[in-house]
Amino acid sequence: MANSFRIALALFLALFLSVPWSYAEDSKKVEVLCYAPAYVGKEVIFSAVLDYITYTDIVMASATVGADSSCRVSFEIGFTQRINIKVDIHSSFMYVEPGEKYTIYFPRPDPKESGLVSGSRLDLTFLDLDTNDINYKILRFQQACDKHLSDTYYMKYAKPTEFDVAMQRFRDSISVTYDQDSSVFFKVFVRYTFATFDEMNQPKNRPAQAKFEFYLNNRPVFYENDIYMEYFNDFYDRIFSRLDFQTTDSVRTAIKAGSVRKLMIALGNERMLAPFQLRELAMIKGLSQEYKAGFYPREQIITILDSIARGSKMPQHRMIARNVINKLTQANQGAPAPELFFVNEKGDTLKTLNDFEGKHIYLHFFDPSTQKSKLELPPLIKLHEKYKNEIHFISLYPRKEYSLSDSLNFIATIPWETYAIDPNSAAMNNYKVATFPTYILLDAIGYVVSAPALGPMPNGAYMTIDFTFYQIQEMLKRQKGR
Repeated sequence: MANSFRIALALFLALFLSVPWSYAEDSKKVEVLCYAPAYVGKEVIFSAVLDYITYTDIVMASATVGADSSCRVSFEIGFTQRINIKVDIHSSFMYVEPGEKYTIYFPRPDPKESGLVSGSRLDLTFLDLDTNDINYKILRFQQACDKHLSDTYYMKYAKPTEFDVAMQRFRDSISVTYDQDSSVFFKVFVRYTFATFDEMNQPKNRPAQAKFEFYLNNRPVFYENDIYMEYFNDFYDRIFSRLDFQTTDSVRTAIKAGSVRKLMIALGNERMLAPFQLRELAMIKGLSQEYKAGFYPREQIITILDSIARGSKMPQHRMIARNVINKLTQANQGAPAPELFFVNEKGDTLKTLNDFEGKHIYLHFFDPSTQKSKLELPPLIKLHEKYKNEIHFISLYPRKEYSLSDSLNFIATIPWETYAIDPNSAAMNNYKVATFPTYILLDAIGYVVSAPALGPMPNGAYMTIDFTFYQIQEMLKRQKGR
């Protein structure tokens, strides 16, 4: 596992150092003092989003709330950005600027939400916040927006023209207040908040082409601004499905050829994709969505994304394309299962997942030399005997030297297919195998049902995979009875 860790660390550093953040020259420390009397002994985690296409994040700092109900963290950033905060099952966020210090307070969570498995939003409180701070400006601006909408929203349908006029007057007044603000981040935040308000106006007032010209064309791409990127993501959502027939044919040909150049040329025929930087970013987003839809060949989509990750002129796009590849090729619930090759000792491929289509697959990653893997094997064998007609079991274990006892008593006794796998293989990363044993459940057409899946022995909630298998068995019985 040490080698795996070093490789993972190297990949992370390569990714992190390629991020277009000016840490090397312009980074400054951010310090945050937290007061959280309701969370003594809990860890507070601060993370940043690496890109707003995949929403891949990175932990910036963490600290445990002490007995005095406080904790401190510090981290370095090169630009103003949003930071997400998680404590226990609750989450919040704040904006931070390089070199600034913040004092925040976490209120006690709502008792009605404290038991939610998915957690709840926690509204933190700022203490001693300067009026020039980005959080103060954003909060004040959002309060003004909320008040305006609460006063005028009733007119949206009853008096739509008056609603539009009132919105324009509000925008004009805000522009007078904030146009001279020194913070580029804040001005972008304001502009693209109003861009989202455009959706409230009568559609005839500003069609998509006009919005493109007003908000996107001949303007910088603000990768680090969450509000800008939300607007970008909405504007270019499912862009491949909105192309004209001729462009769609050219796009299909380019993807089948696995060619970045041909795809960029094809997309360039669309006016709203004419600017090179916007086009390449929209292409990355579109490829990600089309991979999941399955309309275009997935292997060629990965080839194109890999070409962008290696050769784009924009470091932001290289990083985002790598993140997209990681998201698409890792085992995520509801997504196509990552490719998996079952090989012999010579490295020859014996089978792939496609050879097992037609049945649910239960992947069992285990290490015969670990006590937990040994302990869970007998109940796993019992499950196999019970559900072998409905579930295809496959066991994979690290390729290494095992004791004769482990080989004879724990590998040879498995009554289903077993394969040795390179501990540093892509499959271990794609299926997020961090400990042994790990279980993954795939459906009959090769999609991930759960990763990780429940095991044969009760977890902390006294649940096993048995009931899931039973449900699959009953479903198949009903289908046969029709």
